Amino acid sequence: MTSLLSLDDIEAALSGGGLTVRRQVDDAGTTELCVEAEDALPVLVRLDSARQVVTWFCAWQFEDRDELARLQFANRMNDARLMVRFCVPAPDVLWCDHQQAFGTTLPADALLQAYRTFARVCFSIPDFDEAGLLAE
Repeated sequence: MTSLLSLDDIEAALSGGGLTVRRQVDDAGTTELCVEAEDALPVLVRLDSARQVVTWFCAWQFEDRDELARLQFANRMNDARLMVRFCVPAPDVLWCDHQQAFGTTLPADALLQAYRTFARVCFSIPDFDEAGLLAE
């Protein structure tokens, strides 16, 4: 089955929902969308047409704390929040992502809802940071 969903479709849906969206290319040469909302971390979006998956992700920076505390925080977030996966891929990074599968396309309202849900979960992370692990 060929995917009909494109980055153009995702960009149009999110822009149409009042969000600021721009394209960027990562270090590996992958084109992704950067979605920005006022007073919030940017959310990045990648489309894997071959696997028919949209990946939503963002990252928080950790303060310089011990590794065990950072890993325990990521595990607590995985226990506390569904639909978003948390990991520590580098000593100073808390990575958050969600993969959204699709058949051939996704309606604009489904893309907007996916963004809003992902953003709500990720932007609530500081509420769980009782130890002050996240950088401000």
